[in-house]
Amino acid sequence: MKIGAIIQARASSTRLPNKIFKELPYGSGIPVLKHIIDRLKKVDKINEVIIATSEDSSDNSVENFCKENNISCFRGSLPNVLSRFYYAAKMYDFDVVCRFTGDNPCLDIPMMNDVVNHFGDKFENYLHSTGFPNGTNIEVFTFDILEYAFNNAIEAYDIEHVTPFIIQRAKDIDKFRVLNYDDFKHDEPIRLTLDTPQDYSFLCSVFNALYDKNIFFETKDVYNLLNSNPWLRDLNANVFHKRKFMNINEELIEAENLLRQLELNNAADIIKINRL
Repeated sequence: MKIGAIIQARASSTRLPNKIFKELPYGSGIPVLKHIIDRLKKVDKINEVIIATSEDSSDNSVENFCKENNISCFRGSLPNVLSRFYYAAKMYDFDVVCRFTGDNPCLDIPMMNDVVNHFGDKFENYLHSTGFPNGTNIEVFTFDILEYAFNNAIEAYDIEHVTPFIIQRAKDIDKFRVLNYDDFKHDEPIRLTLDTPQDYSFLCSVFNALYDKNIFFETKDVYNLLNSNPWLRDLNANVFHKRKFMNINEELIEAENLLRQLELNNAADIIKINRL
């Protein structure tokens, strides 16, 4: 059984352009994407790591990075990420796919090993972790169910986000499983993903403090750092997590909530009235 890690990555991020090439630690010359690759190579059962980027010219830099670092690169559709995953997995003959994104440089190696080692224990088609901070979780699924999603998913949301259709199908046939990590559920939530300049400031602080001690520092090390330096939490505590919605009503509810957090209550009231 060939297990492959596919990292979806593009240079055209709207909130933080070229974020996958931001350096961590700051000034080190080591881009975010390199940290992700290096950590995935430490997962015992992952046979190959590839980058799946788009055919858009804006992602030529991603392909160049892969060539310079001897990393396999697949280029496919920019908007249809599901098809990009499918064709990449098919080209590299993966039986099982581990899905990652190019903005999570703090992946936890012991947790990833645990999830990949558990996959297949109960004949599931889909397995993911939960309980860890945003930016450290992992999804694992079979090529067969990826192919099923590719052949049957038609909604734009499912096509853009790869796994929603897979998750629902796995649930329908009772081959869906979650590994819960309760050790981190009681800690104050933190963001270890890179979406905004505030996130980058936070991650620079984390890497500057931990990287020289252990280049593969773990989630528990980050929490220990924050417990000793609680002010670091403020650097990206107010970042709104970017979400996708199934319908316009869900999006309006989120817009109302965000406006109220900003104390723009008159605008929030207008949205509330018009969505009822």
